[in-house]
Amino acid sequence: MNLSRVYSNLSINKKFLLHFIVLSLIPILILGGIAYFITYKISKENAINYSEVIVQQSTREMDNFLIEVNNAALMAVKEPDIQESLRTPLSDDIMIRYNEELKLNKRLHFIQSFYDNLYGIYVISENGGKYKSNSRVVKGEDLTKSENYKSVISQNKMVWFSTSSDAPVVKNNVELLVSAGLRIRDKLSGNISGIVYVDIQESVFSNFVGAELGKNGYMYIIDEHNNLITHPNKDLIYQTNLLDSSTSKNLMDGSNSHSLDDFIIIEEKSSVSGWKVIGVIPINELTKESKIIRGFIAGILLIVCIFATVFAFLIYRNIFTPIKEMTISMKKVEAGDLQVTMSSRYKDEIGQLSNSFSLMIRRMRRLIAKVYKEQESLRQAELKSLQYQINPHFLYNTLDSIVWLARANKNDEVIKMILSITKLFRIGISKGKDIITIQEEIEHADNYLIIQKTRYSKKFDYKIEIPDSVKQYSIVKVILQPLIENAIYHGIKMKKEKGFIYISAKESADSITILIHDTGIGMSKEKLEKLNNVLMGQPEESMSIYGIKNVDERLKLFYGRNYGLKFRSVFQEGTTVEVKIPKVYS
Repeated sequence: MNLSRVYSNLSINKKFLLHFIVLSLIPILILGGIAYFITYKISKENAINYSEVIVQQSTREMDNFLIEVNNAALMAVKEPDIQESLRTPLSDDIMIRYNEELKLNKRLHFIQSFYDNLYGIYVISENGGKYKSNSRVVKGEDLTKSENYKSVISQNKMVWFSTSSDAPVVKNNVELLVSAGLRIRDKLSGNISGIVYVDIQESVFSNFVGAELGKNGYMYIIDEHNNLITHPNKDLIYQTNLLDSSTSKNLMDGSNSHSLDDFIIIEEKSSVSGWKVIGVIPINELTKESKIIRGFIAGILLIVCIFATVFAFLIYRNIFTPIKEMTISMKKVEAGDLQVTMSSRYKDEIGQLSNSFSLMIRRMRRLIAKVYKEQESLRQAELKSLQYQINPHFLYNTLDSIVWLARANKNDEVIKMILSITKLFRIGISKGKDIITIQEEIEHADNYLIIQKTRYSKKFDYKIEIPDSVKQYSIVKVILQPLIENAIYHGIKMKKEKGFIYISAKESADSITILIHDTGIGMSKEKLEKLNNVLMGQPEESMSIYGIKNVDERLKLFYGRNYGLKFRSVFQEGTTVEVKIPKVYS
């Protein structure tokens, strides 16, 4: 009742704040808990599944090796020389016995050579014979009386012995060996005539389980009596019953992994020997990633809770709406829309800020318009100044050439020159238009080349090949002529041999590129790189390229920074300039 009375007496703003915080935090806490639980479960299952695959793979590799050991023993059992030697008593003649022993030792060594990782193969016969595949010293006692021998002859299959430094046949005090035995039955009489022992170094089995299970996990092998075959801790190998029956059992439903104290135990049984490959993984390592995620989620929850509390507190003070409106207007201005107007119905600081922002936008529009008009006027003055600098000089040289042709009575050449210069100026004037068709621009360039070819007939030839499909698109006028002039005066005239100018064009989906290629002197790599850098807007680095730069700036002024000139050149071979413009119909 007291809580209900307190709640009823709260103001609306405080109630709104309380509801917002509760409705925000509870879903976030629930989602965070679910996310952590799912992450924990998935990461643990993935780690266990991966470890099970590693254990299974190690078991398969071990089984394949055990099959090879069994095959080696079978080869020795079926070896005719061994069968023959074991069914006859040992000779009293020492030399005969020595030769027989040498022969069988060679046969065993030959069998061992077929299989890798075998330490040795030995034959112990009922008639007292002892044979070996290596140079180890055989024990002197009667090995047919040993428990190992009796265990082997009592079974009709391979018998495996756990790891020990006491080998069944040879003297050994250093290396840990795993041994296996198979009885030999005489093919003629059917009687047991002896056994075959095979020794394998413990390190061979250690290699099978050498794969890491995480940073601190490991694998080991035990036999059917829970004796260790191999273990990362070699001191444990002499211990037996490492795992009791409860910990060595699988989980219900046929699972081969289960928990033991703070570890996950994964078991895989060998189908060849009955041994088990066991993987051990610390549980805290499996959940390490989930703990990191748990901390990360907790941090996010804390930040979100703080933010939600502060945000709810600000909302009830009625500042969200005016700020949102102003933010939207600012983003429009950021995107380039300067036509935004803001009028605030609030009389507080937010309203004053909105009014100031609107005033700033209006002033920016006026300033940009003023700067654009000034820059445009300046650019037009620069273009006209360039034309005045180029045209008188060219006109003088052309008229001078006409005079000399007239004095030489070359009337046809005079007429050709006059017609060309007339067309040249007609297209150049173009009734005051800045934009003409590519067809007209090519005619303008052709007339200029005719005039220059007449003046320098022995210096160059030229050819123009422009596809009809691009001729009706528009271009800024008098673009090609300055580039051709540059090719003649700074390229072809610099070489002694006769040059050539080739003008072509190619088109793409949204642009056209006109190429002017000359076989002039070309440029060095350093000069070419500086020229292209200047055209990309870098400082000019004392290069006299006023005419080229003016052409490039005119193109960029009309079409944008993605268009303009680009040069390619090889010193002593020639230069190609690319004029890139957009596809626009005139």
